[in-house]
Amino acid sequence: MSEQAQREAVGAEPNPALGRLALETFRRDLPRLMAERPGQWVAYHGDRQIGFAKTPPELYQQLDRRGLDGREYIVLCIEPEPPYEFDSPYPFD
Repeated sequence: MSEQAQREAVGAEPNPALGRLALETFRRDLPRLMAERPGQWVAYHGDRQIGFAKTPPELYQQLDRRGLDGREYIVLCIEPEPPYEFDSPYPFD
């Protein structure tokens, strides 16, 4: 079954803007989360935290029991993010 057919079958289209908002919110919250829950897992739906757990399977089960569709949230580990790397046209001194 094609990706398009799968989306039509379940009647929902992924929302990239919601995922970007969730990631931005996670990054904003990360310093506080690192102090309160380092190494745990967190789920976001847009700008809302919707769950915490010690392992990904625990968190997915929790969200599944609440009837949330996996396309409605992102799950991330609470750990320091690596620094951004990018190619620069300017030489470093």
